[in-house]
Amino acid sequence: PIERTYDEWSKSVYAQAGIQCQDCHMMPVELAIETARTMKKQKNPGQPAIMGPQRDQMYTHEFVGGNAVVTDLLGAKKHAGIAVKRLQNAASLSLELPEKAAPGELVRLKAVVRNETAGHNLPTSLTEVRQVWLEVKATVGGKTVYHNGGIDEKGKIDPEAAMFGAVAMDKDGHHTVKPWEIVRFESVTTIQPKGSAVVPYAFLLPADAAGPVDIAATLHYRTASQELADFLLGEGAPTIPVIDMVSASGSIALP
Repeated sequence: PIERTYDEWSKSVYAQAGIQCQDCHMMPVELAIETARTMKKQKNPGQPAIMGPQRDQMYTHEFVGGNAVVTDLLGAKKHAGIAVKRLQNAASLSLELPEKAAPGELVRLKAVVRNETAGHNLPTSLTEVRQVWLEVKATVGGKTVYHNGGIDEKGKIDPEAAMFGAVAMDKDGHHTVKPWEIVRFESVTTIQPKGSAVVPYAFLLPADAAGPVDIAATLHYRTASQELADFLLGEGAPTIPVIDMVSASGSIALP
């Protein structure tokens, strides 16, 4: 199995509560968020057809997920906007920081990512193609003293970044994103529904650091890597946007 969305849902608390795909993906985003928050189906009364009757439950037929790229390229701006809104309400991010640190010493912290509203893993579907990762930056007096998870001018993500997805392998043991070549997964780090992932970080604080250490973290999403887009679409391929899903920040005191 490559795309495992149904299995992920079927083993989740959403399935146990009787919440199905339609209860989120065929409902306005706000109601889908409330469904996930309360673990109860929400009502969306209305008149589906001009000449039809009022109904207690009206389903939308957009069935938007997290892909804001293809819909945008096709001119479906509304669908792209819904996808972005879903992504920006899918997860929460928090930081566990020490109360204080000392110049010249090691600073340790943790970032906690929680799958809040997706009734399947985060990300899902082609998880060897989807890119969800953390970017963490530490600054002292406006100067960056630590940066993990950045992206360069060619669209490549820091290889040391904490990624949430899957690494697929072909029969010869090489990494691949081509579905017809996949024979196994080397690793799967997607986050289960209502589950969380804790990512530890550590960096050496400069000996001359003065003032608080400001920590900023952001969970990013990209439908596919720029490299894959260039390979598939050739010259003139569109730039695949990086969507900021959620951010968190905090400060660590210095003596």
